Amino acid sequence: MSKLLKEVLKTSILPTALLITGKFLGLYLAVLFYNEALAITHEHKGLYSVQVLLQNSQHVRAVNSLADLILLIIVVGTYLFIAIRYLIYIRASGSPRTIIRLARFNLLDWIVDKNNALVKFTVWSVYTIMVGSVLLVNSLTGVTSNLLGLLGILTSVFVILTLLKVFELESSKVAPL
Repeated sequence: MSKLLKEVLKTSILPTALLITGKFLGLYLAVLFYNEALAITHEHKGLYSVQVLLQNSQHVRAVNSLADLILLIIVVGTYLFIAIRYLIYIRASGSPRTIIRLARFNLLDWIVDKNNALVKFTVWSVYTIMVGSVLLVNSLTGVTSNLLGLLGILTSVFVILTLLKVFELESSKVAPL
């Protein structure tokens, strides 16, 4: 197994755990908000084997929407944190003035390790795009709010454009024109 693949797999563990935890946290908070009874079943029908059942079927879309919104907030918040740290790394590597500013505000710990910064940024970008795509599919099938589907696709487009810009910056370091 290559070193890059090992690094990607190691970096992917935290986002995967955060996605699962975020979805269940959102589901739990939504059930508390709507004062619903919750049951979890495990059946081998279709794509999903674990199913969440609610007592009142009228609240299914609202509970899913609130759970998806909390998941999106967690993923986008973490993505922005990783992106800002990566941006600070890019700025600090080329400018001593940026390093002095970071030292003045006691933010030198925000400079990330150059060996895994791009891998971490790419993995979080892929997970954010994945969540945006799932939200779009959920809104098209009527499981969640249409506004969340729009928000998910806009987030995915923003992340894709940001990822392309980062790859452009990184490739210019390797093979400048």
